[in-house]
Amino acid sequence: MLAEKIIFYDDSCPMCKLYTWWFVAWGFLKPENRIAFSNAPDEIMSKMDLDRARHEIPLFDRKTHETIYGLPALTSILGNRWAWLNPIFGSTCFRWVFHPLYQIITYNRRVIAGCRACSGFDCAPDLNRFYRSVYLLIAIAMVGIVSFLVNRVESDWSNFASMLPIILLIHALMTGTIIRIATGSVAAWNHVGNSATVALIVAIVVASTIPMEFLFSVHPGLGWSISFLAALTGIEELRRRNMI
Repeated sequence: MLAEKIIFYDDSCPMCKLYTWWFVAWGFLKPENRIAFSNAPDEIMSKMDLDRARHEIPLFDRKTHETIYGLPALTSILGNRWAWLNPIFGSTCFRWVFHPLYQIITYNRRVIAGCRACSGFDCAPDLNRFYRSVYLLIAIAMVGIVSFLVNRVESDWSNFASMLPIILLIHALMTGTIIRIATGSVAAWNHVGNSATVALIVAIVVASTIPMEFLFSVHPGLGWSISFLAALTGIEELRRRNMI
């Protein structure tokens, strides 16, 4: 069923490369049935809706020249291997839960992964203010939860560690406002999205210290060391995203 189908992926996005590579590694697709957008043949590109393909990953059928996009493309691949999942994939409940989740990820994949365009066809999604706002709210909520939990540990390092991601979020909002005034809305939304992701990554690193504190009664020096590691992680992410 999948022998004639080709999945095209955003090769500037590490997440896209990983899960499409997984399809090949686990035998869902043959290696030649996975093609990066930067290497996509013109004769196939002309048969797809490229604007939609930038936002929802396309699965192209070489035999019928038909293309399915986004979540249906992914569930088609999974359902071909695990047919028992097809009734679940076709249910209204599944679509209600996973379609919005897919949209949040695909519209924000460049700020989540911190990636830039490759050569060839640039499949970067357009800015969708609704899904960017939802992503920002999710990041803020998760940062707030982690900061609260870390602060509850009540150690010498917890107050400082819990504030790291919050400081990054404040930085995102303040500089995002300045960028919007100076260069325009899209640049500001991208900046805030990147900064929120950096804050979320730092929060995850900080959260990793919680079980250590409870299980091993660690020396405060270890807590400070991990806090320092979290700060370095944030700095490196900011640098990788060309924000500093």
